[in-house]
Amino acid sequence: MAPFGKRKGKAAADSIAVVTEVELVEMSAASTWLKPLCSPFNSPSLACYDMDRPSDRLQLCRDIWRRPFQESLVALMEANPALVAVLREQLRNESKVTDTLVVSKERLLSGILLCIARAQSQKKMPLITAALSILSESVGTPRLYHNALAAYFKGAAASETWVEQFLVEARAHRPPPTQLTIRGVAIATFDNLSMNVDYKSYMTEGESGHTYDMTTWFSTLIDRRLVDPSFDAVKICELSTTPCPCTSLSLSLSGVCV
Repeated sequence: MAPFGKRKGKAAADSIAVVTEVELVEMSAASTWLKPLCSPFNSPSLACYDMDRPSDRLQLCRDIWRRPFQESLVALMEANPALVAVLREQLRNESKVTDTLVVSKERLLSGILLCIARAQSQKKMPLITAALSILSESVGTPRLYHNALAAYFKGAAASETWVEQFLVEARAHRPPPTQLTIRGVAIATFDNLSMNVDYKSYMTEGESGHTYDMTTWFSTLIDRRLVDPSFDAVKICELSTTPCPCTSLSLSLSGVCV
């Protein structure tokens, strides 16, 4: 009976050793995942721009026109694979998996990463965040809503003050037209507008409100393909001996009537 008892004890010890080895393997695998999850968020240069670094700021001014949006989101995901894997599992539910749902989930996951990048540092500006902020400004989103959005979801919008300053810088780096344009010809429109602000109908004395008088304008060049190849606006103006008749406004740019 004694030998049998020894063999049983040895088998139990071997089982404990196997279990311990399995646990060590599992712990090692868990630590491999936990280490990157407990490390700071990675913001690659292709996806985020350091606004305190002049070279990054200049690159953002150029990239906002090139619009490599998809590439920037892919770079952000690839820089944080462990976090992306965990978030994908967290976003799973019982809904039927369709192509539309998969695309929607990936877009929402990207939005979470944008917010994390901005929450880590306001000096980091993702390309998508800059684009969404400019879009909000261009469509006239109310300032109260824009600033509230920027306060809680910094990945969705930067402050309007940042947008106003950045637009001035970005305009200077707008690329030239990709198509040939008509030399010496442009289209310009002007609109005079007066707006009463803060006037109150119940005022019985004193003054209330003020008036804004402003002029908005827009100009664009014209695609060369819209005219005959022999068309030469500069030559036409040089041959003209009389000024261009215009009922309301006459502009002359380098001797060319517009």
